[in-house]
Amino acid sequence: MDFFEVFPNLNTHTAPALQSRALRLISVGGIVYDAQAFYFELSDERYWVRPGEDKALIGLDVAKLRLDDVVNTPVNQLRRHLHKTWRCDVSVFLTGYAHILDEQKALTVLTGTDSTTPYFLIFTPPRLGGGDEVPDALVQAIYLMPLHGWQKKSRRRVNLLQIGRDALGEFLERDDWELNHLLVQPWAKLHQANTLPAHTRIRPVLALRGLQHLWNAGVLGRDLAG
Repeated sequence: MDFFEVFPNLNTHTAPALQSRALRLISVGGIVYDAQAFYFELSDERYWVRPGEDKALIGLDVAKLRLDDVVNTPVNQLRRHLHKTWRCDVSVFLTGYAHILDEQKALTVLTGTDSTTPYFLIFTPPRLGGGDEVPDALVQAIYLMPLHGWQKKSRRRVNLLQIGRDALGEFLERDDWELNHLLVQPWAKLHQANTLPAHTRIRPVLALRGLQHLWNAGVLGRDLAG
């Protein structure tokens, strides 16, 4: 989907990462958090790497979906997705500015943004091949989404990992974690919807790896504290 079709307000922005570029939006996502922790989603079983019957390498990412259309805003679609699959209710935290992590892993700030603009835009090089015209970059759009509560007596459809807010940097320092070792940490908790293999490794991927740049730069902690 064309990035500027979803976010037309950014079409005339002077940031070099945006100006006069063909950008393809590949997903929208939400950083779900409360006063104590961040919450991330384990990938669906069809995406697991299975080196053995009782082993799995499972990707971990922010809440994420592909847009159905541009009539319903990304925020509305995300909130509906979280209500249905995570069984939780969230809002959107607006800062008045946004961050771009470009293909060279450089961070820039967009100022004067409106209520439709995501908090974080992650750019990656385009995938080659296929019949479509190759864009200049692929974009993931991420919102900050404060958690307001879990629905009572509703069974969530996905496995969620809770990471204490102060421990996010420590968690992301490793490429992956043995789940049993991770869960002995006082700042980690698994909210399990489905059975996992006995020997499971968790690997932060995609937007969560992009989020690591914001954390290491001190940006995320500062913005949430403010």
